[in-house]
Amino acid sequence: MKGLGKACWLVLVLGHILDLTSYAQDKDEEFIIEVSDPVLLSTKYSNCLMPIYRNDGTKLTDDLANSLFYPEFAKQYKNSGLVKVSFKVDEEGKVSKVRTIEGTADVFKTASKNGVEKAIKSFDTPAIFEGIPVSVYLSIDITFRVEGMPFGSCVHAVAYDLAKAGMEDLKSGNYRSAIENLTASIESDSNHYETFVERAKAYRKTGNPLKAIEDLKKSLAMVNHERSETLGMLGSVYLDLGNKGEALKFLNQCLELNSKDYLALVDIGKIHLENSEFDNAEHFFKKAKKQHHTPTKANFYLGLLELIKGDYKSGLKSFSKVLIEEPENGQAYFHRGMCQARLRNTESACEDWVKAQSLGVKDAELLVQSQCSGNSD
Repeated sequence: MKGLGKACWLVLVLGHILDLTSYAQDKDEEFIIEVSDPVLLSTKYSNCLMPIYRNDGTKLTDDLANSLFYPEFAKQYKNSGLVKVSFKVDEEGKVSKVRTIEGTADVFKTASKNGVEKAIKSFDTPAIFEGIPVSVYLSIDITFRVEGMPFGSCVHAVAYDLAKAGMEDLKSGNYRSAIENLTASIESDSNHYETFVERAKAYRKTGNPLKAIEDLKKSLAMVNHERSETLGMLGSVYLDLGNKGEALKFLNQCLELNSKDYLALVDIGKIHLENSEFDNAEHFFKKAKKQHHTPTKANFYLGLLELIKGDYKSGLKSFSKVLIEEPENGQAYFHRGMCQARLRNTESACEDWVKAQSLGVKDAELLVQSQCSGNSD
């Protein structure tokens, strides 16, 4: 937290010494954005004539102020912050290489960079040094503040950065790092329910379903309305644990809020399939397929149902659809091979089983050895 204190202190001090000259208009009057006049960064041409934004006198700060918006996350927690943005103005006056070189949080950096890129495309007159147009780098300071509140509130912004890092880790498959970053975010700000949901996803991926359930229930308790996606996820985790009763309870609550929730429909279909309630299972799998443009999971379980019922041609089609979207799905190859075998397409069955074996499906190895002599290479 020492770094946080230093960052807040820096924001506070800089906020008092800046010569801020323009204000962005926001629909909520308490959220104010202030933009400073550009400052020359280039030392090589320190004595040059500054580039002129518009020859008619229009100020850069006015155009930029109209393109900046206060980030919704920062509004929610009434955060303030400061960002320094640099950019290049070349010999023809064209603007490029927009960068944030200082800033209190990514949420403000992103808003500032996007605003500058949108508003500032070129200058009417480039910088002049000894009578010659030259390229220079300029910087501007953009301050986000809340009317009537102390400047430099950083806690929630830091929590946002940690949560963002955790979600990036989760997306890249680095689940333990995701848990660390999301936990640090929660310790900084425990009032943001989405962070608990994301950590629940990471816990589930690392084989900690009980911790996932704990986080999902905390998330549901923090919002005024129950979110269907979170309820569906909670039901799915209970299904992982084999607790069909609790799974059905939460999955049905999910569908009460959103009758078209794809994953909830698939999971309820799985429960019916495991209970040998084939007509009900088929109903939910087919309904799920209508809700998704690539219903891979629904096709897989529908294929299992068709295989069990002896509809091998339909099962073959379902597993083939899965493999179009997931060509490395070993279980789909294995079960498609079972359909092929039942249809007496032995050669095709063996090809699928060999592929499944190469993808780590152990059951396929036994079938290759017993049914596919000479095809295991």
